[in-house]
Amino acid sequence: MTAVTPPVIRARTGARGCGGSRTQYDIYAEMALQCFPEGSFLVDSPLPINAAAFGLQALGVKDFVDEHGVTHLIDIVGAEHYREVTDYITESQRMGISRKLSSNFPFERLTLGSYLHLAHSRGRVANHRQFDTVAGFTCPRGHAAGDDCLQLTYHAGERDEQGGRDIPSGRYDMRPLGLHEGTFELAIFMRVPITHLVVVEGPNRELLQDRLKLAQASGLPVVTSRE
Repeated sequence: MTAVTPPVIRARTGARGCGGSRTQYDIYAEMALQCFPEGSFLVDSPLPINAAAFGLQALGVKDFVDEHGVTHLIDIVGAEHYREVTDYITESQRMGISRKLSSNFPFERLTLGSYLHLAHSRGRVANHRQFDTVAGFTCPRGHAAGDDCLQLTYHAGERDEQGGRDIPSGRYDMRPLGLHEGTFELAIFMRVPITHLVVVEGPNRELLQDRLKLAQASGLPVVTSRE
């Protein structure tokens, strides 16, 4: 059996906040961020959303159709695995993105124009105006301290006594705290194109073939992986 093997750049495997292993025969949407300029796909200013309006739950990727008829995905990054939105941003920049899709998902709706939108319950500093005097603030998009800016999550988020955070992919530094405690809300913080789908291999060839057919119904490249 031969899978479609286009020249795609894979996300890296290894320890992640949500766990390091993937399940045999499951299908994952992937994107390798390491081949793009850092921060290219951040949504800044973060976009507040109503989870109920999208039918979002703690688990499970949802799809929606934009005004041009293109299907996209939206998912909430769980705070139980990534306490701060900066945890997920840092991990993604190091390892790329991998999000599991249900075998019941309508894969035929996905195209090369499909994007994955990621939200987090601490994705936006709602009281951003109170951070107008925060030290060491920088923003590649040109925001000033106190603006509605994703970079403020590095100032308002929790950190240890050394001013950093430890995540499975390695330690990273936060930025100076503001004078006020941050208040947060659910917001989309990242929007990335889905470059390909991955089907995780297993010994059951018939089941693997079934999963490949599901993934190949999409308009995206499909690859197989042992992990």
